[in-house]
Order: sequence, then structure tokens, then C-alpha cells
Amino acid sequence: MRHVLRALEVSRQDAWANEVWWNWTGSWVVCAGPFGRWVVGAVLGFIIMDHNRVRDEHPAFGYLIEEPHLSVVLTAAFAFLLSLFALVSDL
Repeated sequence: MRHVLRALEVSRQDAWANEVWWNWTGSWVVCAGPFGRWVVGAVLGFIIMDHNRVRDEHPAFGYLIEEPHLSVVLTAAFAFLLSLFALVSDL
């Protein structure tokens, strides 16, 4: 959860993300209202952090968990949705 909140914070502080998404009136309509704004804003934050990240030739062990990465969040979201499907289909 901290990684998603950090991505939202980065997205809100970035001038490009504010111009393209947060200050655009259509962002309220495009992705299902306020909830979609936060989801897309978080994805933009992850993209911005990835572009600003220093690339090491040999990353430290556990860097995916220590630093916010979109792939980790998407994997966790997919696993959560799969578990919800399994729970509902079992009922």
C-alpha cells in the first residue's frame, strides 16, 4: 500500500502528470470517475518513478520489494482478483 501511495504522491507532484491527467477535466469521465483517476494516477506515478530510477548493472537482492515497481503491484492485484474469483466460484 505504501508503494501505491508513493506513486500517487509522485504523480501529483509531477508537472507532466498534472498537465496530462490531474488537471484534465476529461479524466473524471474516461476511467469511471474518481476511483479511475486514482488508479491511472498511480500508474503514471509508477511510470515516472521508473523513468527517474538509477539503473544499476547488478541490482541489489530484493530491490523489487524495497522500491516501488508497477510489476509487483500488478502481480498482487492479479493474485487478489484470482483469489476473489476462486472464492466466489466456490460458493
